[in-house]
Amino acid sequence: MKNLKIFSLAVMLLVAMVGCKPEPAPVTFVPGDVNKIVNEWHLVEFAGQPAEFDVYVDFNEDDTFEMYERNFTYEYVYSNGNYVLSGNDLTGTYADGTEWNNTYRAEVSADGKVLRLHTTDGTMSVYKQEAIPESVKANAVEPASVRATGYFL
Repeated sequence: MKNLKIFSLAVMLLVAMVGCKPEPAPVTFVPGDVNKIVNEWHLVEFAGQPAEFDVYVDFNEDDTFEMYERNFTYEYVYSNGNYVLSGNDLTGTYADGTEWNNTYRAEVSADGKVLRLHTTDGTMSVYKQEAIPESVKANAVEPASVRATGYFL
């Protein structure tokens, strides 16, 4: 009987230890980390919800960007242009001269893997650092006009 109690206690302790998962470390954003914006990013969240659209953006060291968006269509639409990062303020212009819809407050996580873009109206887009697939780049189409796309910049 005593052995059964010890065995039962050992099994319960083992189950309790196996059943407990460590909490994931919170993502931290440190002021001044926006210099890590130079990277390829994939939209994962928009306005607090999982992203309904598929968007990739590549911020280059020469202050240019390339964006691939799939909104309401089966194909990715390619656009590009220039961006300016002044402090945490991110603005830009498409190659045809059209300005972005917003000025964004940009934040990059301390580990450089998450980019948050806040609009002036409080909407936040969350991007994760992820290479743009070659198939997306190879099959993207040029927009009829920038105004037909550009929902996320």
